[in-house]
Amino acid sequence: MDIEEFKNLSTEQQTPEICLAAIQQDRRALEYVKEQTPELCLAAVQQHGFALHFVKEQTPEICLAAIQNDAHSLIYVKEQTPEICLAAVQKNGYTIQFVKEQTPEICVIAVQQSAWAIWSVKEQTPEICLAAVQNNGFVLQHIKEQTPEICLAAVKEKPLALQFVKEQTQEICLAAVQKNGCALEHVKEQTPEICLAAVQNNGFVLQLVKEQTLELCMAAIKQNANVRKYVKAEFIEACMNYMPKLEPTEFIELPASVNVAELEDCLTFEPPVKGGIYAFLIEGDRYYLVGSLDSLNEMIRLSFRGSTVDNVFIPIRNCLVPTAELRWARF
Repeated sequence: MDIEEFKNLSTEQQTPEICLAAIQQDRRALEYVKEQTPELCLAAVQQHGFALHFVKEQTPEICLAAIQNDAHSLIYVKEQTPEICLAAVQKNGYTIQFVKEQTPEICVIAVQQSAWAIWSVKEQTPEICLAAVQNNGFVLQHIKEQTPEICLAAVKEKPLALQFVKEQTQEICLAAVQKNGCALEHVKEQTPEICLAAVQNNGFVLQLVKEQTLELCMAAIKQNANVRKYVKAEFIEACMNYMPKLEPTEFIELPASVNVAELEDCLTFEPPVKGGIYAFLIEGDRYYLVGSLDSLNEMIRLSFRGSTVDNVFIPIRNCLVPTAELRWARF
């Protein structure tokens, strides 16, 4: 039955079952129910929250049921109560825009549920603003009166929110770059401490540093050696000598049955030299000579990839083997 047919039914013909079926098919049918009952209205809003618009005699129970189905049905509540409004913003913070009498408690709940609901808060308080930026730091751009506490909370949640901080401080900038080095792009006044924290988090932001120092370049390379191309020429040589090195501390004893001359050479074709330190890859009872400590460190110096030598991968037998799997022996 379509809504036009339902409209023309008499009071006697509109049985509870027919009315409910009509409402389930089209919520607008409630408007044409000649004798609305609390039970029928409750069933209607539980199916479609917006059916509240057609309820002639609203009750708190019916309104709450409508809100639970669709928080935006708050717009049709004739007599809002704190309980009804709280239920709406708990379900969808954006419904704060329909709350006629906003209280700090309701506003805090709203921005905790949806940070961007701060747009619709009529009177922003420090508590409300703090709750909003703790949920999403980027809403800082919509905070009318920024405080150091609010700004600090914002950059801790979203470091790149630093771009919206009106009055930057060392503490705020430091907190931002420590969590995301890329926030350095938004630092108005760079200091050595801020830059150092930034490159320690992300070596690649060295390219954003206005005044490079040897200390900053070394810290950046230590974090990621691939940033060498951003190091100023005057620091290149010193930084190259600062490249991380393999420093084995544990050594194995080669079995007496192993003939050094027959070891399968995977990386270098130079025969082992007595007194030298060499890396091996061991698979079962097979020993594969990878190379000398000096040759591997030279390779790392020239083509280091990664943040530490522990995750360097050595090309062996058409595979990449992490240095952590190598075993060391003295000849």
